[in-house]
Amino acid sequence: MAIRAIIFRDDNDLPILQPFYFAEVQRGTLDIVGYAFEENGKINVVNSRDDVDPRQFDIAIISSRKNFYARMKLLEGIGMPREKIIDGFVFQVPNLNLPALI
Repeated sequence: MAIRAIIFRDDNDLPILQPFYFAEVQRGTLDIVGYAFEENGKINVVNSRDDVDPRQFDIAIISSRKNFYARMKLLEGIGMPREKIIDGFVFQVPNLNLPALI
């Protein structure tokens, strides 16, 4: 079963990292259920597809180059465990085994 993820969409690194995310989607290891963005100190999550609830996710993906710590704290504030918040740049690792990483 694919790992359900939300991704911060207002991240400057999204164009760089998105092909790596989509490669994992094609492999069947990742399911992008929503995109998150920060607004007035709160996290808003929007669906990537109509058939999923974006509040039901296994991991959150954030780029380490922009506000990683602040976003991590916001995610922890909605109940996301720190170990389920990962840096998007990990997807650039050759031969990534995403299920083993998670």
